[in-house]
Amino acid sequence: ITKGCHRYTWDEDSCMIQFLIDNKAIPRGKFVGIWHEFLKKE
Repeated sequence: ITKGCHRYTWDEDSCMIQFLIDNKAIPRGKFVGIWHEFLKKE
């Protein structure tokens, strides 16, 4: 999705979250909450 996202992850959902962070679309604190929810689903 973005040229840098594979540094962080291997799947598209969290890759898109990282894209939003990199582009300042969502604050990193909010991302952490989303990430914990994402990990719980795995």
